[in-house]
Amino acid sequence: MEMVLASMDLWEIVDESEEAPPSNADPKIIKEYQRCVKKAMSIIGINLMDSQLHHIKRCKGPTEAWKTLCNIHETRSLSNILLIRRKFFMCKMQKGEDLLDHINKVKALADQLACLEVPVRDEDVVMTLLESLPPSYEYLITALETLPMQDLTMEFVTAQLMHEVSKKREKEPQGDDAAMVSMQGN
Repeated sequence: MEMVLASMDLWEIVDESEEAPPSNADPKIIKEYQRCVKKAMSIIGINLMDSQLHHIKRCKGPTEAWKTLCNIHETRSLSNILLIRRKFFMCKMQKGEDLLDHINKVKALADQLACLEVPVRDEDVVMTLLESLPPSYEYLITALETLPMQDLTMEFVTAQLMHEVSKKREKEPQGDDAAMVSMQGN
C-alpha cells in the first residue's frame, strides 16, 4: 500500500514529511493539500479488507490511520519478532508449491522483519531462499554457491530459479508423449 501511495505522490502526507500549509497560506494550496489528505485516506481504506475498516473508522487522517494499522499488524514484541524470524529461517518449499509463490513468501517474511526494524541483509534473503528449496534444485544451488556473494542478488537468483523451472518443464513429456510414457509404464 505504501508503494501505491508513493506512486500517487501521497506517501509524504501519510509519513508527515510534507507539512500541512499554514492557515494563512493561499486558499488554493490549502484546498489542494486537503484534497490530497482525503485521497490518501481513501486509498488506505480502499485497500483494506472490510473486516479491517473498523480499525480506521474514527481516524482523523491518513497518518493516524497508517499508525493505527501498523500498531495492530506490526507489533514489535520479542515474541512476534522470534515468530517471524523462525518462519523466515525455517521456511521450506512445499511439494507442488509454485516456485514464484514460494519466492514471494520468503520476500514477504523478510519484509515483515524489516517492518519490525529487524535488520535483514539481502544475502540473508538469498541464503534463506536457497536453503528452503527441495533437493530437486541441488545442482543449481551448487552452481550458485561457486559464484561470489556480491553476484548473488535476489533478482539474479530469482531469474536463475525461474530459468531452471522452464528447463524442467521443457523436459516433461507433453500431450501424446505423456500418454505414451504412461502406457509404457503399465
